[in-house]
Amino acid sequence: MMHGGTRPFRLGDSHSRLADHSARSVRRWAGCSSRVPRRGPLDRTPLFQGGENRANLDLANVQKKIQVAQYERAIQTAFREVADGFAARGTYDQEIEARQHDTLAEQRRLELSELRYR
Repeated sequence: MMHGGTRPFRLGDSHSRLADHSARSVRRWAGCSSRVPRRGPLDRTPLFQGGENRANLDLANVQKKIQVAQYERAIQTAFREVADGFAARGTYDQEIEARQHDTLAEQRRLELSELRYR
């Protein structure tokens, strides 16, 4: 029914206007602008789990940094072991050369001693 040029009363219309008015009032009261995104049907994150999600993300980032540091330490250890192996090889080569030199000197000494006592 129409009353004097106004639109007919519909419950859905007044409910949505009331909801819009309430939302604007809450945003104004909370100091928010109208550009603040509203929660829509695609946003499925519960309102009070934001802190938990942020903490989980921080934890994952810390764990990633720890794993990267452990990997870097493992690589540094591997390089150090290889370098130590090369250094040891050089030392072993010098020791072998010195022992060969000593062996030759002892052989010469033996030869001289045999010649002396003949």
